[in-house]
Amino acid sequence: MTEKKLESMSEFFDSRAGEYDYHMIEELDLMVFYDEIAKQIPDGRPNIKLLDLGCGTGL
Repeated sequence: MTEKKLESMSEFFDSRAGEYDYHMIEELDLMVFYDEIAKQIPDGRPNIKLLDLGCGTGL
C-alpha cells in the first residue's frame, strides 16, 4: 500500500483560497452581506478593536 503524503495546512489553504472567495462572492452573492458588515464598523476610530474569528479568507 502506498502512503499518500498530506499537504500542509498552509498549502491546502493557499491552493483553495481563490476558489473559496470566488464561490462566496460570485456564486453565493455574499458581497452585499460583506458590505453590510463593513458598514457596522464606525469611521474615524483609529483604535477600534475587532475580533476576526478566522472564518474564510479574511475578505
